[in-house]
Amino acid sequence: MSHISLVVGVFVLASGVWQQPPSVAAQNSGQLRWVRGAVIDVSPASLTVQLRNKTLTLSLASDTRVVRPAGDTSTDRPQVGSLIEVHYVDKKPVQRAVLILSGTLGTAKVPRRAGYSYRGVISRTKNRDVSVRVDTKTRVVKMDSKTQLTGADGQSLAIGWKVATTQLSAGDEVLVTYNQQEDDLLALEIRKIGN
Repeated sequence: MSHISLVVGVFVLASGVWQQPPSVAAQNSGQLRWVRGAVIDVSPASLTVQLRNKTLTLSLASDTRVVRPAGDTSTDRPQVGSLIEVHYVDKKPVQRAVLILSGTLGTAKVPRRAGYSYRGVISRTKNRDVSVRVDTKTRVVKMDSKTQLTGADGQSLAIGWKVATTQLSAGDEVLVTYNQQEDDLLALEIRKIGN
């Protein structure tokens, strides 16, 4: 009888240890998709963005974060007509906005299709490589001479891996937009989004 209780106790303990707290999952949110477009509708629960040839409606949660330029005193949600870049979780049938960059894009083009990004914490930098802890995994992205490092407000901090490496530290919270190139992930932009 005590053997069965021990097995049940270990099972209960193990299942509790393996579950990730919701706040941690929401904070990093792993691999994301991203798009740029104009806001055409906003409600407390959703946001609709006009892309090139279609619209995209994303749900909003209490932990959806909006990043604005320094000194911007706008409301919490982007306004209809504003140009935004939104990074979202794409788990069909739910598409949930995680991070909205508003007022930091200038005349940025609207891409033809959604791109990919990681939101996480830098664990180390070495030469051209940046290791980013995303949820429970570490992803390595490579920088090149065109990789842009920006602040949370979109202000350019550096261009190129040689300068960017000197301004990145372990523990920095970042949003990395990237392209897949053969076997590597090439960082297009690394945005420091620390709290």
